[in-house]
Amino acid sequence: MTWTLLTTTDTAAQARAEADNEGRAILFYDGSSAAPRRFPFPPGVDRVASAHLSQDGTIAVQLTFVDSTLDSDRQGAAAAGNTLLLDPATGEYRAAPAVCGGRILQAQPGSGHWAAVAVADDPGVALLCHTETGAVRDALPAHYRQWKVGASPDGTWLVMVGRSEADLTYHVFSYRLDSGTVAELGVLDEHLPLDPVFGFHSWIGDRQGMLVASDSYRSYPPAAYFAFDVTAAGSLTFTFSGWPGTVFYSGESQRYASLHSDGYSEGMLGSGGLSHTPCRLTVYDAAGLRTQDLGWECQSVAVDDNDVRLAYRQGERLYFLVQPEEDVAVTRPYAYDFARDAVEPAPVTGEFESIAGMSPDGDRLVLFAGDDGTLARHAAPFDIRVEPMALRQVVVAAWNGAILYRSEPGGFDLSGQVTWPDDDTLVIAAFPSEDTLTLDSGETQQVPYPCSLRMIRFADRRPVEIRITPQIGAGDTPFAPDGFASAAEALSPDGRYWLTGDAVFDLESFTLVPLLRADLPAGLRATLAWSADSRVLATIRAPGHDAQFELAFPASRAS
Repeated sequence: MTWTLLTTTDTAAQARAEADNEGRAILFYDGSSAAPRRFPFPPGVDRVASAHLSQDGTIAVQLTFVDSTLDSDRQGAAAAGNTLLLDPATGEYRAAPAVCGGRILQAQPGSGHWAAVAVADDPGVALLCHTETGAVRDALPAHYRQWKVGASPDGTWLVMVGRSEADLTYHVFSYRLDSGTVAELGVLDEHLPLDPVFGFHSWIGDRQGMLVASDSYRSYPPAAYFAFDVTAAGSLTFTFSGWPGTVFYSGESQRYASLHSDGYSEGMLGSGGLSHTPCRLTVYDAAGLRTQDLGWECQSVAVDDNDVRLAYRQGERLYFLVQPEEDVAVTRPYAYDFARDAVEPAPVTGEFESIAGMSPDGDRLVLFAGDDGTLARHAAPFDIRVEPMALRQVVVAAWNGAILYRSEPGGFDLSGQVTWPDDDTLVIAAFPSEDTLTLDSGETQQVPYPCSLRMIRFADRRPVEIRITPQIGAGDTPFAPDGFASAAEALSPDGRYWLTGDAVFDLESFTLVPLLRADLPAGLRATLAWSADSRVLATIRAPGHDAQFELAFPASRAS
């Protein structure tokens, strides 16, 4: 094997700026050497909050701290009059340009937007200000604060959320820029978090939008979604609430789909509700809002160690599992098709605990199944595995209900362990696992299940070739997608090679090829990734220096 050097980078000499408050100077690294140039603070300034290099080559020096938890508009308003620009060519400072009476920093060309800026002598009065051009509109109703402003995709309408000084409720208004027409869309008086932060999600056309309110005090808060029509006063409507793993949007179909599960919500919040809500699918689009109850509970899907959802998405289809009754350890796969706005139950049922994937042609579903008469649930992203070393089987089922393949028990837990190189080839990485065996004497014995990598080829819906790696050794995990978000990233684009943390496994010869020395010098870090043409890219990092290499392998026979 011969590595080819692609690039080297002297990271210690990369252009950047930083503040040295002890030395009362701005340090500028221009990229030509590791030594910085020093510029004294402006007269009368003993300390600054930060310094960074701007796109135009000047250094932005922020004199006092601005709360980074504020949204970008409030940060821009707080930074106005508080930011200086240092020209490294001359060493001179000047005030950063501000617009709208000096109330907000001017945006870079092409990045401006409409924002609400409070009038200094009356916080209850605010103006609309365009952060690039400085245009001002007196369109915001008086006696409101904490404004949040968003624009329709075509730029014709603004949507404005403000908090009433009278009763502290949040009101939503629309404003048409060409005519100056203002209409109240509604009041957010319920379904709101304790201290809401507002944002605007994807629009349905140029008139219907989605306002999202989440809780600023929770590290992983649920969000409430409110739909509106900028042309219709009073159109604000609560649609659903949930997390990123329960709310899905299709830009192609201009449609939202939300799944609700009491079990998922309880895992996220730490407690359940007073009454049970069934597995519920809610759809919102240009035609309005509609809801369908599908069964007792939705079974969650673990994508990887940081991502638990209620559905596995592939293109315009969501795949999810529904437990039909409370005390039955059985689930049925369902699909929701965004394009057709249709729900499709599969005819197959079983003790399916998670969906691992779907073949590219949409014909074969990969499921993880238990066999102990209970349904283990993945509760939340910060509490992934209910059974850390759970043994599950891999089940491949045709969408028409036929079981095509069932594996032996193993360490199958996350959909990220599964990938389809093509319509007829399935590759699965099994993590190390173990089982407790009870002997005739009553004593228990731990039985290890090693990691493995298997490849299954199908023809006419039948598995015609199954290859499984031999055990490498107890505790070894060369086939876990270490350093990768999913098995799809471990597999080469041509489908022949599987990349681990320091080696490549050839799926055609079923041999392991080491790539990196086991005794890398101290301080040296190496990361591996695939290029688009199935070459291995290695980035070697040392203090102050990076280098990138590539290594080509024989191409797959299929390519």
